[in-house]
Amino acid sequence: MAYVQDDHRAVHPVIPNRSIGLYFLLSFATLSLYHYWFMQQMVRDVNRICDGDGEQKTPSVGWMLLMSILTLGAYQYLWFAHIADRLYNNAQRYQVDSVQDGEILCMWMILLPGVGAAVAMALMIRDVNHIVQAYNAEQAAVRSRHKRSGERSSEDAKYTVPHKKGTSRGSDLALGGLLGLAGSYKNTKIPLKAGEQLVLGRDPKQAGLIIEGQKISRVHCVVEYKGFEQGYLVTDCSRNGVQINGRQIEPRVPAQVKCGSKLMLPGGEAVFRFL
Repeated sequence: MAYVQDDHRAVHPVIPNRSIGLYFLLSFATLSLYHYWFMQQMVRDVNRICDGDGEQKTPSVGWMLLMSILTLGAYQYLWFAHIADRLYNNAQRYQVDSVQDGEILCMWMILLPGVGAAVAMALMIRDVNHIVQAYNAEQAAVRSRHKRSGERSSEDAKYTVPHKKGTSRGSDLALGGLLGLAGSYKNTKIPLKAGEQLVLGRDPKQAGLIIEGQKISRVHCVVEYKGFEQGYLVTDCSRNGVQINGRQIEPRVPAQVKCGSKLMLPGGEAVFRFL
């Protein structure tokens, strides 16, 4: 079973708006000691916001220093590039643009010793700040949803999509579901109870949620809510694929998805957030 991210356990905000100027000032004043402390905090946050991307966690600063000594300084470039590449690969997941990859930053460091390293560091801090801002916004939305989970608002009732005949609704409060972010279901909430499945596609006879579009299959994907702790299972049944947090999932293999993740169908016909 594939695992696709957004770990709802880390709901507290990571460090926002790191100051580039303060970083350089304190690093100079402490003879680079602040630099290593700063990098350790940033690595911790990068590992948190990129959790579930399929990559190994970025090693600590202590490990980087040890390996750099053993490799005569070469490892620090690989370590720095790994951080930048993780940010670059996760940028689409958080809908953040203009993030630099590891190759670009390492070229700055290698081609312009000293000045290039400062430029590369400034670019990385900027990229981290942009992604952290999007991450904290998502986590705030998740916290807000759980805080209201014991109440059913009149707005929810107004924007609820009727389920396909035969699916169990009952009178109980739906604990999960989808929120439309783009497409014909924008701002629409589709509730799901634990154990309930929802078929997305363009065939009204088979789909509980009808999505129009040339790239949408008759049965495009199946979403099953497994409860708050386990999240959702998403199975891609289509020809053109399904993306979770900007990453294509494997066809015909149920992918485990955490609350707060984003579901995107091809062509941008529909985008949903898992509640």
